Amino acid sequence: MLTDRQLKILRYIVELHVATAEPGGSRHLVKRYKLDLSPATIRNTMSDLEDMGYLAQPHTSAGRIPTDEGYRVYVANLDAAAPLAEDRLKLKNLEDEYLSKCSEIRGVLANAVKILSEISQLTGIAISPTGSERPIRKVQLVGIDSQRILMVVVNASGLVSNHMLEVDSTAPQGVLNRLSDIINDNFSQKALSKLLSEELLVLREIESRYRQSIRSLMGTLEDQLMQAATDERLYLEGVTHILEQPEFRNYESARLVLERFGSDTGLTKLLHENVGEGTRVSIGLDDKLEGLQDFALITSRYSGNNCQGAIGILGPRRMEYARVMALVSWMSRRISELLSKDMG
Repeated sequence: MLTDRQLKILRYIVELHVATAEPGGSRHLVKRYKLDLSPATIRNTMSDLEDMGYLAQPHTSAGRIPTDEGYRVYVANLDAAAPLAEDRLKLKNLEDEYLSKCSEIRGVLANAVKILSEISQLTGIAISPTGSERPIRKVQLVGIDSQRILMVVVNASGLVSNHMLEVDSTAPQGVLNRLSDIINDNFSQKALSKLLSEELLVLREIESRYRQSIRSLMGTLEDQLMQAATDERLYLEGVTHILEQPEFRNYESARLVLERFGSDTGLTKLLHENVGEGTRVSIGLDDKLEGLQDFALITSRYSGNNCQGAIGILGPRRMEYARVMALVSWMSRRISELLSKDMG
């Protein structure tokens, strides 16, 4: 357990390092924060914090910088806060410009990460909602030729997807329209599993001579609808902001950043592993995705309309945690509100 003085010195060193990207020394702390402590007392406290693993000294003659554990203690002692007044104004203006005009979740998420990136000058990241129990809002089947049917799916969160079904033989467009109507009339806004377990109800409504073709189609349809319900999409905005940070200005660091950020699979997995209740902070990500030891990820879950996903900000460990956490928390609540509406 750290003393009040140790926590205060740790906080000042973190905030100084975030602001300047330089190590913090005792005289610099006294001058900047008008501390009623002698430089010698501050040096002793910094030495104790270093021994405990919360600070590190990059060079013998330099001051100290926070370690990952130091950042974690700093974050753990932050009070929950609303976005800064300046950020609230930007959020309001950008929401009016982007989010309020979106009619589907795809547009909401694309614009949400853009807003987070623009305000934070870091990288906005999100994944689309998933869940096999998420309702399908509308299905439309369109015959392309004798062995291909285009299936257009609008899921409950407003995401539109197209799927080409390969079948042995199709049915006339009128029958496909009838099948689309049956699905939409009986299963719209219901869990996908409900449709897949009610094949007989569907077949009863189809002319007997087309039932075998439709039965075969239903098997293909089941596979495609399950994929449509669980498909994920990664949204990423503002990678170049990372390259503007002092930590990543040399060629090798920049190359590693671009290499890691080029992996949708790795980043999607990273987002999944770092989301939970409330706003979560993960500092030093190298154990989760190689090459990200100098990064931190702030995430929050959004949910509504029987589905959920995650949104966050990815940036250097040296970031304004209180500010970024407030931005991510605000955006996840706003997306949840929009998802809960009838977004189509």
